[in-house]
Amino acid sequence: MFEDTTTLSARSIASKPSAARSSALPTLMTTWTIEQTFGGMTAMCLKRANVFHANGIPTAVVTFAPDEQFELTHKSLTESGRLDVEVPIINLHNYYDQHLPNQVGADFVATELPDLDWGSPSTVLRTSDQTLFYRAFSAGKGSALKRREYYRRDGTVYLLDCTLPSSTSKTKTKRILQLFRRGRSPVAEFTSASKLYRHWLSTLIGDTESNVIVDSKYAAGFLNSWEHPGAIKIFNFHSTHLMPQQDVIQGKLSPAHLPVIENRTKWDGLVFLTDSQRSAFNRRFNDIGNSYVMGNPTEGPSELPSRLDRDLSKVVYVGRLTAAKNIDEVIEIVHSVARSGQPISLDIIGEGSQRSSLEELVRTLGLEDKVRFLGQVESIGEHLRKANVLLLCSSFEGQSLALMEAQAHGCVPVAYDVDFGPRDVIDHSATGYLVPYQDQTAAVGTIIRLFSNDELASKISGNAFNKAKDYNEVAIFQRWQHSLEIIRKNRSKLSKLSQIRPILVGLGFIADGSIRVDIELVQKLLTIDSLELLVSPRSESESTNTISVSPHSSEVESASFIVPSEIYESAGSKGTLDLHLKMYSGTAAVSVRLGVQNQQSLSPYLTAYGNLSLK
Repeated sequence: MFEDTTTLSARSIASKPSAARSSALPTLMTTWTIEQTFGGMTAMCLKRANVFHANGIPTAVVTFAPDEQFELTHKSLTESGRLDVEVPIINLHNYYDQHLPNQVGADFVATELPDLDWGSPSTVLRTSDQTLFYRAFSAGKGSALKRREYYRRDGTVYLLDCTLPSSTSKTKTKRILQLFRRGRSPVAEFTSASKLYRHWLSTLIGDTESNVIVDSKYAAGFLNSWEHPGAIKIFNFHSTHLMPQQDVIQGKLSPAHLPVIENRTKWDGLVFLTDSQRSAFNRRFNDIGNSYVMGNPTEGPSELPSRLDRDLSKVVYVGRLTAAKNIDEVIEIVHSVARSGQPISLDIIGEGSQRSSLEELVRTLGLEDKVRFLGQVESIGEHLRKANVLLLCSSFEGQSLALMEAQAHGCVPVAYDVDFGPRDVIDHSATGYLVPYQDQTAAVGTIIRLFSNDELASKISGNAFNKAKDYNEVAIFQRWQHSLEIIRKNRSKLSKLSQIRPILVGLGFIADGSIRVDIELVQKLLTIDSLELLVSPRSESESTNTISVSPHSSEVESASFIVPSEIYESAGSKGTLDLHLKMYSGTAAVSVRLGVQNQQSLSPYLTAYGNLSLK
């Protein structure tokens, strides 16, 4: 019944494509959990798994969370076609239900757990067959001391997870997790759940070279420090790394993304959905050569749907019903259009915590006959091909799947121009419309113009449909494969390049107004083939033309650059210019902000009259 983990590898647990590529490496799409109702991040994780499998790549989806509905969710995904029936989902708890953990050496000694009064447990059964999944104990109401026992279907314990009193402090606790084969003798022990998760992922992969693509921010938090000699590790940014409406250079960062940002050098690849987000990230944190742009794959009909099938007064919203999506503004814009006398109706597709309050808003505005809440629908495409406009008023976006799907079905997208996705997907007034953030008047005017001018709406619809071909599954799969090859090829050199810190050792004024920049590279890690100085405006609101300056002179560990005075206007700048040094070794390249080794007590500057001063 049970298979020993020593017989497994990433290749053995991944799918077996009928037309497998001979050199294809197993690729694990890794996330924390897959819930019955999920959003765009999980949808893209599953879709990528399907695309990789269909193109000959052994693939599996990997999850960690305890889920009593795991089997039913998996069945629902395959029956609905959201996951290929041949692509497995490997869950940590389902795995240890079916596989025995490795037996450790004879010198392993498990921690002896104290005998506490745990009281009566609560019990959770597996939904699919009503077998005991786990029993949860507490040392008392409100107590921080917890105990959870996880059971195989045969009734044996495979995992014990305890929060216990600390041996060094009466006010602190410690965590002990123990894995079991059979009987009550543990074979492995961990002092945190994160260590268990990393151990299990390494067990899954075995000695097989593999690709691990992490979609979940939560999972990335405990995988930051995970390393495997044969696996490359990639994190996929599905949303912005900034808080809403923040300056891209100095604004507040998303707390959920902070662990990845702070550990960015530990990832072999960071994947962004849009080029604008990747550029903003690298300008702020240095381009350490491990960032890539990979849009989400989107498929639509092979031919542009007929306008005769569209309700030309129909607006549709697609997405989660959450505060950040500002669906109340979508409803208010529709209300304003209706008050103008323009016929209009709105279909809201999706579920979320804001639904009841949004339904109340519809009643308050008297829009019951114009707004429908459709919840989750079987085919979003069917609704997009019959609507005239998709309207999004989000505070922020990564790369909006809804926008791309709208274009793929010839539905004209109208969206607030927020970081980072809309402006990368929509060519304003060509493949859709960008509206200034929270400018409802502009949004109302755009919709009225589209509804009252069908020749214009038809033209934009066709352009949007053609633009969507850039995001089809074949194009995105090829980009992934090309990037994975580069990541694996460059990982060793990038690791060394990212450790080099060039030092600014001199600045000189030249008679023609140019500036001489002298740098030193004291390192013995690897050979640097070439250098270039990158000069770019700091403000995102300005034109961000980056100017490349080649070395005026260079030696093994030093170089000088001449920055001409006219570079200020060439970069389109009205403010500060920042300097980055880009270093190349083979096909690997890293760009870092240029600075001094130690904070200087004196800094030179020129007065308004051109005089040299120090401060």
